[in-house]
Amino acid sequence: MISGLTKGEYWGIQAFMVKNSSLADITISLMTLPYLYMRPGNFCQMFLTNADATLSGKPIRLQAELNSGDHKKLFFPQILDHDRATFDFSLHPKRLEEIDRDFVILFAGENGIGYSFDFVLSFSNLQKAWQESEKGARMQVFDICFEEDLQQYRGWNVNSIRSSEDDIVFKSHIKFLTAVGVIKNRYSLTIEDYFSKTKHDPVFEYIRRGYTSHLETQLFCQQEGNFFQETMDFGAFYESAINTLRLSP
Repeated sequence: MISGLTKGEYWGIQAFMVKNSSLADITISLMTLPYLYMRPGNFCQMFLTNADATLSGKPIRLQAELNSGDHKKLFFPQILDHDRATFDFSLHPKRLEEIDRDFVILFAGENGIGYSFDFVLSFSNLQKAWQESEKGARMQVFDICFEEDLQQYRGWNVNSIRSSEDDIVFKSHIKFLTAVGVIKNRYSLTIEDYFSKTKHDPVFEYIRRGYTSHLETQLFCQQEGNFFQETMDFGAFYESAINTLRLSP
């Protein structure tokens, strides 16, 4: 939060900026996984961008209001990536190609609760992020700006954005949500430094999610009469995952 402002004044300014300059800024953190070569990483957290203190405040979640009347709370996104050199810009505003910067595409379909961030990156920037992660800075942090004049699809204005203290709501004028955010900044952190700033352990959370999937697979195998799926408690699963990931807890 900006020094000298009360909490109410700060969020009043944020609301004014979204309404009048049509900007919404978020910071997304990813954890690069060593066995996924040259990929941006696995989603960790999302924050409202706050000047240089981009990992400050509590994590937020996004919401989508679709033209069909559906209101979706967007929880854990899938992370995709594409090479910017081969990206098809024809469905997007001409300015998106002209600014010559990496960007992300947020997408949520009409059905289901899943959504995705597609990171469209130049190869050199992706390579640099990967090299930093291989040297130990496995947390990739992206500051992303959603500008109103980029929120077009096939020439139509497709959504508007409003912000609150806890979330950002994308109101789509079509049956699905698609929004474009320009990557204004990217930097890397070690897992230890990330934990020091956020008090969030991305390794534990990643393994916890993996263990939940492991239990679901076990249950499915048992229901199908297949008992060859190895039973493993969380402690053993955690140690196995740490060795596979080559990550420090």
